[in-house]
Amino acid sequence: MKKQEIAQGRQRYAGLAKTTLCLALATVVPGNSIAFDIDYEAGVAAQHSDNIARRDQGEISDTVVAPRLWFSAVQTGSRVRLAAQGNVEYRHYIDDTFDDQLRGRFNGRLDWSVIPQRLDFIVQDSLSLLPVNQFAAFTPANEQQVNVFVAGPTLYARFTPVTRGQLDLRFIDSYAEETPEFDSQRYSSAVRVLHELSPRSNVSLNAEALDVDFDMPNRASDYRRYDGYASLTAERRRFDVQLDLGYSKLEMQRDMLGGPGFDESYPLGRITLDWRATPRSVFGITVRHQLSDAADYLINTRDLDFGLDRRAREFNDFRASDSIVEPNVFRERLVRGRYAYDGERLDLRVAPFSRRMQYVEGFVEDQERSGVIADLDFRLKPRTTLTVYGANSRREYQISRRMDEDWTAGVGVSHRFTRKWTGRVDLEHRTRESTELGRSYDENAVMVSLSYRR
Repeated sequence: MKKQEIAQGRQRYAGLAKTTLCLALATVVPGNSIAFDIDYEAGVAAQHSDNIARRDQGEISDTVVAPRLWFSAVQTGSRVRLAAQGNVEYRHYIDDTFDDQLRGRFNGRLDWSVIPQRLDFIVQDSLSLLPVNQFAAFTPANEQQVNVFVAGPTLYARFTPVTRGQLDLRFIDSYAEETPEFDSQRYSSAVRVLHELSPRSNVSLNAEALDVDFDMPNRASDYRRYDGYASLTAERRRFDVQLDLGYSKLEMQRDMLGGPGFDESYPLGRITLDWRATPRSVFGITVRHQLSDAADYLINTRDLDFGLDRRAREFNDFRASDSIVEPNVFRERLVRGRYAYDGERLDLRVAPFSRRMQYVEGFVEDQERSGVIADLDFRLKPRTTLTVYGANSRREYQISRRMDEDWTAGVGVSHRFTRKWTGRVDLEHRTRESTELGRSYDENAVMVSLSYRR
């Protein structure tokens, strides 16, 4: 085997190796004697699609069979705190429309108290399955594994009984299987002073610095970013508030043509508000006005589904996020609402959103996205649940004037045969209407699964 092929093989599994680090460290750190609380679900899922390549013309049908393992691990010891979840699957395409694939997703964080109340060490990892080309439909030929790995210490100092200081140092490595311009090494530091107003509320002053070095600097400019902001966190009986207000400064090392760098300042504002209107109903809103990039988003992967918990049908799901794998910095304006109702037989989730991304370097298309995601679960019987779900997303690209509108609608039924065995059937319709010739498509799919849950 040639050296280049060996190197490519090592890179292909680099992200997967990092995703195991949180679990591995938790088993060997000193003082860790508490067992994990592990949950898993294993089984087989299958999907038949009448347009698996999502083409405008010349549709191809195929059936994919995927043995799957979903897992979660939690530990809340005095020295080690761990939260991790993910899945791994092997996809086999019966009619060979696409090559068979081994894919996985993971999101985990490990906090190790090296010196209690003085020094913690944090390891965090996110492994996602995302598109290579954001302008094409998400298909097996247009997907890649993307990994963001974070590690570093946090030091604490107690000034008074209600005031403390905190220093965060982090190394961040980002890797994309098919988009090498996304690969980078990042170094960040943060100094914080936190003051406790009450047992459930505090204020803080924060100063953060981030230095980003790309493996391919000719595609995206290396940069430094400095954030300074004040924060308020408050938990009340019916309201929760998280607020950040400040400013960011961006220092680009050069412009997109390789010329001299430039600086930019940008207001920073983030607010998340949750209101528990009744014991079963929660309204929420998140607003963000900040500088960001794709790696920042992937560190907090719950943002990818706009806060919706789709655990009830996760094992039977063949979809993935359409988040952008793009290294460049953008100015983000996001408004996201949410409503959740948890009843005795009915659960409902609704999340409208609007997001605008303006890239600092002009060769990347600015875009606006808006839409809504909704899930409804109704328990027909104690062991049988009916699910109805839908999503609409509208994307407008500012330079090409292209506009895509995606619709997804589905209905599913799950039945728990025993305490551990569950079967599920879903019917789903997906469509895209695009102003660009050849980018529209319609797809109908049926999905079935049988799984065993611990």
